[in-house]
Amino acid sequence: MHLQRTLLLLALATLPFLAGHSHARERILINDGWRFMKYESLEDADDLIYDVRPEITDTKDDKDADTEPTDAVEINSNQDVLKPSIPQTTS
Repeated sequence: MHLQRTLLLLALATLPFLAGHSHARERILINDGWRFMKYESLEDADDLIYDVRPEITDTKDDKDADTEPTDAVEINSNQDVLKPSIPQTTS
């Protein structure tokens, strides 16, 4: 019994060496050639944007949580926008 266990452990220990390196893991970097934009450069990019937001002028953030919201700001843009502004709705 002791001999069988020893032979089994020896066979299991040498198994990775007998298999060779043909099944070794290969590291593939998935971020090679990845770009945040689809264009090669900023000169090739179009001027289509996702959304137009108002400029933030009041950065004070000391309001109570139940404070009434501020009025919506009308924004006029001369750029093509994918997502048009969503008008404020009341119920």
